[in-house]
Amino acid sequence: MKKLIFAILLVLLVTGCACQNQTIPYENGVTLSLPQEIKAHLLEGTAIPEKRFDYPGTLNVASFSTPDRYLLAGNDHYKVSEAMANHLATFGDHYINTSVQNQPNDDGYARFGAEKLPIDPPARYSTEIKRVAWDEFGTRYSYQFRTFTSGGTVYYTYSYTTNTTLIMEISLMVVKQDGKNKLALIPLPFDTRYEVGKNLQIDKLIKKDTYLDDQYYTFIYPPYLENLSLAEKETEVRNWYTTFCQGRNENGQFVITYLNQEFAIDFGQKKLSKTDKTEQDAFAIKYLGNANQ
Repeated sequence: MKKLIFAILLVLLVTGCACQNQTIPYENGVTLSLPQEIKAHLLEGTAIPEKRFDYPGTLNVASFSTPDRYLLAGNDHYKVSEAMANHLATFGDHYINTSVQNQPNDDGYARFGAEKLPIDPPARYSTEIKRVAWDEFGTRYSYQFRTFTSGGTVYYTYSYTTNTTLIMEISLMVVKQDGKNKLALIPLPFDTRYEVGKNLQIDKLIKKDTYLDDQYYTFIYPPYLENLSLAEKETEVRNWYTTFCQGRNENGQFVITYLNQEFAIDFGQKKLSKTDKTEQDAFAIKYLGNANQ
């Protein structure tokens, strides 16, 4: 039964989108950016982040894709693989893999579209990866794909459970300005988890004051750093902000600049974990103002 279910999922992925077989074509690739409903409420002067995914020809994406999230569907697998390799390379070593899982269904051969390609030994399986990457400004992106090496070439393709996925992560802060709720984009290092983002309805952010509470902008140190001491975690986060967000000490505060807005990072904080209900070491982000004013 498990093999039958796996085969059905695979057919859906090979022929198009796993959820529905409708696609939208884009010439020469897509640009990851912010949805209009978020752009409309950003603090004045905020720079709009973008990341290009180049593709030679017409790129098809699932019809339910959004400007910040694209699922590739119904494309030339060789072209997608090369485009994905080129795209991921633009981040250099500015990424971490948050999940790496071998696919035992392969057993020496990886499915690649309608083909099965031999996997170079000693490996026997392709690997499904969830990756977090960030650009030179600290904007974070997420990817889900499967990879393997065959004939000396590294291939990138769909996971067996979902299409190749490209995401711009949108972590937000609600700020009261001139009596109105506005949105600030905030940079978070590595795989820091956040509560306020695109997952929430815009009306809840703009028309209610719930998310003005500072608790939503206090962050437990990222899982990527979980094996480090508190001092080491603080150093890693401080270094990340220094490298990507012009982190510096000003008037007794550690200040960063992100997309033309300034924030202060407060270390030595605590936050209750929603996972195990224990108090965890954390850092907080506070909005300071427009960097150009």
